Amino acid sequence: MKKFVSQLKDVAGYIFEKDLSEGASGNISFFAEASSKKAVMRVKLPVKLSKMRGASISITTSGSRIYELMSDPTEFISTVRVSEDGAELEILDDRKPSSEILCHLLSYEADEETLAVIHVHPKYSLALPDKSNKNSLNKTLLNTHTEFKYYFPQGIGLVERTEPGTLLLAERNMKEMKRHRTVLWKNHGLISRGRDLYQCYDALETIESISKIALLSGKLLKS
Repeated sequence: MKKFVSQLKDVAGYIFEKDLSEGASGNISFFAEASSKKAVMRVKLPVKLSKMRGASISITTSGSRIYELMSDPTEFISTVRVSEDGAELEILDDRKPSSEILCHLLSYEADEETLAVIHVHPKYSLALPDKSNKNSLNKTLLNTHTEFKYYFPQGIGLVERTEPGTLLLAERNMKEMKRHRTVLWKNHGLISRGRDLYQCYDALETIESISKIALLSGKLLKS
């Protein structure tokens, strides 16, 4: 827990410095230590989780700002636990988790080795052509930077424009997360999963940097 909180403070600073999310946008989560703490509130999940049963995660609170996390991240995270039957979400404090909590939970469900997830709203990645499909998006990134295939041997995933905070978005993202550790949500943002927050951040920063070069150099492929 202490390791991730320290990383959270660091990556919040990096995200703020690189202008990867505006205002209260974006959200960050990581695995938390097992707790027997009594739930403050229980919420029925719209989909049953099998791999996350009994697991706890800490996630940034609804409305929290990246620059607030830079000073005292513990003030702006909520810890939740998935019930033993995988059917309920147990909120362990009086803070409201991010509205994208379902996307985070299903990202962990998609890959059992995932211990952290970061979602941001980077400008250049979002400026890539709306008409791109996954194939043309990955070709654009590969043609722009020779090392893209080493950073992302499976490429990155793509989710078509979907209403934020919904089960549909979470399910579409989960499908992509089963194969890719980083996924672009059209007209919304980027999300990445990893073993720690640094690995997640590195992936996001790399995609944003390559996207910027692609846009500036005009190396954009049509679908």
